[in-house]
Amino acid sequence: MEECRILIVDEDAAERTALAGCLLMDYQIIQVDSVREALHILEEQEVDVIISDLRMSESRRNSAKACRTRC
Repeated sequence: MEECRILIVDEDAAERTALAGCLLMDYQIIQVDSVREALHILEEQEVDVIISDLRMSESRRNSAKACRTRC
């Protein structure tokens, strides 16, 4: 059975790393620090779950809306 693929989007590297560390044993983790990078990943491959920081800067939040419409 294939592992669930989780995309973590957070501009804070420490937060991304901590969250990924908690999930790494059971899931395939992809980490990016911007919505732009997340959109690129989503164009290249499928993911099962997206975990995103809700407190990202205003310009990045607007991009998050674009990410939701692509999923």
